[in-house]
Amino acid sequence: MGCDMHVSVEWKWKDSKQWNHATNFEVNRNYPLFAKLANVRNYNEIIPISLPRGMPENYTKETQEYQERHSNHNLTWISEDEIRFTFSVGPLDAPWRYDDKPTDFELLVFGYMRAFEKVSVYRVIVGFDN
Repeated sequence: MGCDMHVSVEWKWKDSKQWNHATNFEVNRNYPLFAKLANVRNYNEIIPISLPRGMPENYTKETQEYQERHSNHNLTWISEDEIRFTFSVGPLDAPWRYDDKPTDFELLVFGYMRAFEKVSVYRVIVGFDN
């Protein structure tokens, strides 16, 4: 049985404590990417950003409902700084990239981050199914 990743993107104004829901999307079977984000299906000994952390504090109702509906293991969250460091300075031939091109995950997340980068902060919540 394969494993897919379910992604929620949340944002907040830089001077706020309240998170807002931006979007949800699914990433189909990219095990090297899953290994990098949360040590899931890590068959190639990729060093993960972190081990699964669970849900972040103050997550939105939309994120909670989406993750409860679609994910059943290894829930974690990744900060904007971790995303920028990992995917902005990472090598183009990183194992999660096919044909040395950014993944849909990178394109979608960076698209949201660029849209409001001067006024807001982002985080990504990911969970996995079987």
